[in-house]
Amino acid sequence: MEPYDIRLLALDLDGTLTNSQKEISGKNKIALYQAEKQGVRVALASGRPALGIRRLADELWLSKRRGFIMAYNGGEIVDCETGKIIFRKTLKRELVPEICALGRELGLHLISYNDNEIISERPEGHYVQKEAFCCRTKICRAERLEEALEQDPVKFIAADEPDFLREVLPIFRERFGGDVNLFFSEPYFMEIVPKEIEKSFGLSRIAEYLGITKDQIMAMGDGYNDIPMMQYAGLSVAMKNGCRETREAADFVTVTNDEDGVAQAIEHFILGKEKHA
Repeated sequence: MEPYDIRLLALDLDGTLTNSQKEISGKNKIALYQAEKQGVRVALASGRPALGIRRLADELWLSKRRGFIMAYNGGEIVDCETGKIIFRKTLKRELVPEICALGRELGLHLISYNDNEIISERPEGHYVQKEAFCCRTKICRAERLEEALEQDPVKFIAADEPDFLREVLPIFRERFGGDVNLFFSEPYFMEIVPKEIEKSFGLSRIAEYLGITKDQIMAMGDGYNDIPMMQYAGLSVAMKNGCRETREAADFVTVTNDEDGVAQAIEHFILGKEKHA
């Protein structure tokens, strides 16, 4: 078969590029190297902050291979070759203390980020610790979250039990719905980001930066927050381990993240090596 004309490969991290141990397999690395040799640029597209993506970008040599970090679900984009931030969208400054105050009122485990750390008033929370593990970084305890931020934040996460967050979502939507985008990146992570921010928006910015069309983009993911970028991309591939809604939104479904699903999809759609399972 002839491979697709893919110029940009957008990859979610957790549950997609990385396996259950949060590592990139050797097979995935080789497939990415082969794709990059054919001129395909790679964007690591995650809800994580940039500090939680840099290690993986370095592991893949994206600074040498002209890749991108798309952090905060598209709220911040870094050109790895130059190290420059080519796009950053922050929450409205006046909303920050209001969001933090509502979080305290509801008893949420609310978190945000500085350049090299996660910040929370309640760092002992199980799901706060889970985010720190994913980002491989420390958590700084803050007396008041809004006062500990070193710059205007791109996002907050409410990190709590899924049932509790489903009750909380409409309260935030009623209070801030006109000014923020609210969605679940995981059942236990409720994201609070600027109104237009989602992975499709970030992907469109990179496409504009590169001068390519969305038909030349392949996007892969497993979670709810991956659906917008998969709908935007000309070719979308979901992981077998992904949620039902993500699998239904995709053009194709590959094998799981523990079975090198990214490598299989690259070999089939970009390198034209093997029949899709």
